[in-house]
Amino acid sequence: MNVLKIKRSLSVALIALLLGFPQISETIYTPSLPDLAKGLHVSESWAEYTLSIYFIGFALGVFLWGVIADLLGRRQAMLWGIGLYVFGSWGCYQSESIYSLLAWRLIQACGASVGSVVTQTMIRDLYSGTRRNQIFSIVGGVLALSPALGPFLGGWINQIAGWRANFAALLGMGGFILAYAFLKLPETQNVENKKRKPFIEVARQLYADSKVLGYAILIGASNGIIFSYYAEAPFIFIELFQLTPIQYGLTGIVVAAFSLLASFISHRLNSKHYKHEQIISLGCCLIGLASLCLTILAYGGIFAIASSVHLLLIFGLIGLLFFGIGLVIPNALSQALSAYQQSIGTASALFSLFYYILIAGFTFLMGALHDGTLLPMPLYFLALAGVMSFSLYAFIINLPSGFAIPSKKNTNFSQNVL
Repeated sequence: MNVLKIKRSLSVALIALLLGFPQISETIYTPSLPDLAKGLHVSESWAEYTLSIYFIGFALGVFLWGVIADLLGRRQAMLWGIGLYVFGSWGCYQSESIYSLLAWRLIQACGASVGSVVTQTMIRDLYSGTRRNQIFSIVGGVLALSPALGPFLGGWINQIAGWRANFAALLGMGGFILAYAFLKLPETQNVENKKRKPFIEVARQLYADSKVLGYAILIGASNGIIFSYYAEAPFIFIELFQLTPIQYGLTGIVVAAFSLLASFISHRLNSKHYKHEQIISLGCCLIGLASLCLTILAYGGIFAIASSVHLLLIFGLIGLLFFGIGLVIPNALSQALSAYQQSIGTASALFSLFYYILIAGFTFLMGALHDGTLLPMPLYFLALAGVMSFSLYAFIINLPSGFAIPSKKNTNFSQNVL
């Protein structure tokens, strides 16, 4: 395979599109949740279920497409997945009941997940070492930036054309990405990778690997913070601070700016050959610091009076929180499956299934803790920061000897494409 030619075909713009559209699809209509509930004549709780069910479809999808990517190739899996996403988006747009919308959201999410798992697999096909870390820094920026763009776009669309127009926008976006991928997306699966390990053997080795467990917790908890924030934020800023949907959408610019800055810093640190554990550790510290400050301020009642100064202070700390996440996610994604180059599609599927189940659980727990005040969110984020730090030092950095590690046989699993 002509690696240089394929690398040029798999451009940064194409990577950003394929990774970004699943995240935008999750958050674009969060400003529309009240209007959606009114339009379908259901409670706000039922409207929120359309967010929760997305993760269920996503978890099923990452497993499905990862396996198909090994069987049929990366390109075929991607095109079929995006096609399913377009079909699901059309169904969401046409839905006239909450039950229909929930079903179509499940299908939409299953299709969208191909953009996450197969794109990461393609990157792992082509890159290794420091360059892989740098590419995943871009990935981390996209994964943090795209959910922030969702409310920004959705607030304007909802204000102009109503909640249903958000799904029309996703339908159009999906059609464009499908056409672009059909014309530009290369096949990256190495011929040698077709000599893959049996599925059961991959699963057994992967789930016995404590480092993989540690990275999955880091990624799951980080994304749990991201999507718990987007679940809570509309109620905090629209109800407590009386922002309009458009104004709330504009707050995504703050999150986006800090996420992009983190991506740039992570890229620079990797180019200077800082260890990924050091960068992840810094990110965990910043997440913990921001969460602690928000918890103290919320507990002290400083945000009881909704003022512009308090709003700026909140978003400064939220920006620091997302900056820390932007350091953790790309480096964890880059290193998690470095020893599983053969059958990387299946390994990515199993790994993604695991951490998306964690994301769903963490997001659901945030909803259970919701009480209409500011305190539960930062307190919960502080607890997750503690979980992340423990996972980093217990499973990755200071792993106890004899603690369920892949054997030497598994070490041979590692083959770099380059």
